[in-house]
Amino acid sequence: MKNVTHISKHYQYLIDRYGIGNFTQIPKLERCYLYFKELYEQDESWQMSSLDHINYDGGIYNPKQWMKERVERWNRDNKRNKNDTLLSPVFKSLQQEYNYISEQTRLYDSEILASVTHMRVFNSCFLENTLDTEEYMNNLWKPMTKAENNEGQNITNIFRDIETRLFPWFTNELPEFTRWNGTRTTAFPDIDGILRTEADTVDPNTDELVTRSKNNIKLEKRNDSKCLMKKLRDSFIGRGIVISASDKHLNDLLSLLRLLRSLGNTLPIEIMHNGDISEKSQEALVEVARTDDFKVPDGHLLDIVKDHVSMEFPKQELWFASTTPCISKEYQGVFGTWANKLVASLFSSFDEMLLIDADTVLLTNPNVLFEHSAYNKTKSLFFKDRALDKKLPQFGANFFKMLMPSIIDETLYGIPEVSQEILQREFFTKDFNHYMESGVVLMEKSSHFLGALMSMQLNIWSPSRNMVHGDKELFWLGQSAAGLQSHEFNGFWSGSAGMLNEDQNSISSTHPSHISSDDGHTLLWVNSGFIDCKFDPEDKVVSSRINAFIIPPMPEFYLEDTHTGPTEGWVMNFNICKGYSFSTYYTIGNASDTNHIGYKVTYNETETAIFDYYGKIWLGRNLTSMS
Repeated sequence: MKNVTHISKHYQYLIDRYGIGNFTQIPKLERCYLYFKELYEQDESWQMSSLDHINYDGGIYNPKQWMKERVERWNRDNKRNKNDTLLSPVFKSLQQEYNYISEQTRLYDSEILASVTHMRVFNSCFLENTLDTEEYMNNLWKPMTKAENNEGQNITNIFRDIETRLFPWFTNELPEFTRWNGTRTTAFPDIDGILRTEADTVDPNTDELVTRSKNNIKLEKRNDSKCLMKKLRDSFIGRGIVISASDKHLNDLLSLLRLLRSLGNTLPIEIMHNGDISEKSQEALVEVARTDDFKVPDGHLLDIVKDHVSMEFPKQELWFASTTPCISKEYQGVFGTWANKLVASLFSSFDEMLLIDADTVLLTNPNVLFEHSAYNKTKSLFFKDRALDKKLPQFGANFFKMLMPSIIDETLYGIPEVSQEILQREFFTKDFNHYMESGVVLMEKSSHFLGALMSMQLNIWSPSRNMVHGDKELFWLGQSAAGLQSHEFNGFWSGSAGMLNEDQNSISSTHPSHISSDDGHTLLWVNSGFIDCKFDPEDKVVSSRINAFIIPPMPEFYLEDTHTGPTEGWVMNFNICKGYSFSTYYTIGNASDTNHIGYKVTYNETETAIFDYYGKIWLGRNLTSMS
């Protein structure tokens, strides 16, 4: 245990009280009971919170740098020369400020680590444990403790009380699901069952089609002695596409639905929203998803691709789900904008989830993604972002390392210590600020459930929320912090897809793009829509064309000065598309070093025509009816 640098305060209490050797000899059921029994006795009001009342500054872990920056700021604010001697009272004041913020930050770290540890033990004891923990706990709890909950009432349901304290953002309610035909339900719909029943010509509007009688959970009931989160986890069903969106995404959604039909998609779709998709928008989306009058590019392009693409254009099984009932009012603010994706991923009904952004452009049938070797191996598939030379905030990597399970977790509760494979990711070793791209996320939720809950928790705390860019890193960091190491990334970094420039060495594009590491060739998806520049005037917008894909060399091999070629792989074009365009180089320098050579794929005329075909359907212009 000598290498353990961070240990939760409750673990430390248990070790001090029982001794680590003696404690590990106790049967796990009793260890689970003792963890929470001692927790309640130590602090009857324990609860996960946002910790917004505590100041946080990770810079305190480098005191010299922290003080240097404060002195420079004081000199600047007071128009003093940086070489002037700092006045003694000023230095004393800064030292007092450091001591205060240091105390606050260390308290914040301690509280976050405690909450993360509570969640890991909760998962190990109540969600993953095959033993009858619920019966054991319920039999022992009442005679063994007089702890009271926040309302001052005796605790009669230990699971509900623990869950209420661990997940205060959850209202115990599910989304309201609305099918394309207006059918509504507040339980997870068995969509596959509905479609099978409809195929047998049974009335599609009966209750049996909407809910599963066997698993129809009513989460708002609090008198059930069972573990609520286990019931939620066990209620996910089927495979489908999940999109988090609002009215502002309407045009992208219309394009996406046209594209999905052209790809031959047969997976059901749930558009998750926060009450911000109007009925008018829903009607427009249903029209595109279900119309008999599907339109495609005509003429020569269709002749080239028709033998290589699906020509069935199936109607989409489209559902809308409002997640507003799921999140308590006091926490809805931290789950706005991009964080809605975390909510959507947790509360969609599907077990096997393909989560995509509204502006994601899939270039293969969605089921193909579920055939990826990484998904078959781990029931998850994540994608890496562009390997840009942008760094995490100071001590960002160490902050997240602190939250990872240690040998103490493994020793006390069998929670696997974080693997070296995870710790060797460039996020930790090179402080990459952009590691994951979340435009496409595949996950079997039942086997990655605690990780999804942990991602929600990480979003609540301002340090973990603000140290990373948007939601994307929280998906894999949540899995890692939960002790769920069975998640995997596509083997390639994100690259650029587009038309090769005249030098045959670069692509200028606004689209981060992804090829499959299974074959090193298949272009799976493109981010940020399918137009050259989203800021162009409406009448100037054209769909992007693709004949190549490039991943540049890694940033640690960039050159400081050369006269024989580009020095960096990713070069932002500040004057093109408001800086959203990058020139992506296959080689840098004179390419004499293999580290200066990236990865390039060129596509033949038929493949280029197929991409062009999908691009025109996505754009929705100059199309001809198939009927």
